[in-house]
Order: sequence, then structure tokens, then C-alpha cells
Amino acid sequence: MGQAKMSLPLCPLWAIELKAVGIDRVMETAMKINSRALVLWGFYFGFLIYAMSAYWHGSMFAFGGPFGALKLATWILLVGFLFYSIYCSLREDLFRTIGAIWQFHWGRQIGIDLYLGLCIGLLIIYVHEGLTATLIWLIPTLAFANLSMLLYVAMNFDSIVSRLALL
Repeated sequence: MGQAKMSLPLCPLWAIELKAVGIDRVMETAMKINSRALVLWGFYFGFLIYAMSAYWHGSMFAFGGPFGALKLATWILLVGFLFYSIYCSLREDLFRTIGAIWQFHWGRQIGIDLYLGLCIGLLIIYVHEGLTATLIWLIPTLAFANLSMLLYVAMNFDSIVSRLALL
């Protein structure tokens, strides 16, 4: 069965490719996931379960108040970025891609920039909860970067906003 393929230009520099894909293609792709990716996603979802149970509170999914829309946007960003990250891991090997990008000066600069930003996120965790919580979030943050930071901010949104004296 042939696949329909069509490209739609979004702007002169970017294009999106739409494909008609059957379930057999999805299963074939899923079978190609390397074991490192499976271990990483297992670790992420294990940490997600731990974090949700450890940080659970009744207003975690309450979106009222003056910053309710921003809190909802944070959760939407987390879920959207998580699904896109899973999609990417089905398409390309993360470690091979990082290795290729790291060979370029801008690739290294982008990596350093990312982790400097994550240090700011870890500083927020430290100010918000102290050293123990920061150490708990350190490894997931180093491994998953903004997927971990978005999870922390979404789960603790109300108390972070309160600490910043924005309410």
C-alpha cells in the first residue's frame, strides 16, 4: 500500500510534511525504538508517577483565579512537549542526534544555554523547597531537561506564584 506524501510550506524557511500512515507503519516504527530510549522513557514515567504522588494536592488541576489560564497553559505545554518528545524518539535516536549536533559550535552553544537555563530552574526548586528536593529533581532535570522543569512548575504552580508574591 503506497503512502500519500504532501508538503505544505508554512513560511519560506519551514515546511511541514503530512503523511498518510497506517497502523502497520506505526507498529513497525514502534518496534524500531532502541533500548536506550525505552530505558529513558521508563525512567521518565517512573519519575512522573513518583512526582505526582509525592506532590499531589487538591488544587493541582484547579485552573481558577488570576493565573488560572497561565497554569492551564503550563499543563498544556507539558503534555504537548511530552507527546512531541515521544514522537521524536520514535523517529530518531536521541544520542546519535546529540552527537551530530555537538560537533558544531552552535550545537555546543545551544546545549550549554539549555543547561544554564536548567540551573536557573534548579535554583527555583532550591529556593522553593530546599536542598533535598533540588537533589531529587537534579537527575531527572539533567536527563529530561524542560520535561522535568515543566512538570515541577505545573505541579507547584500555585505555591511558586505565591512565593513570588504575585497573588
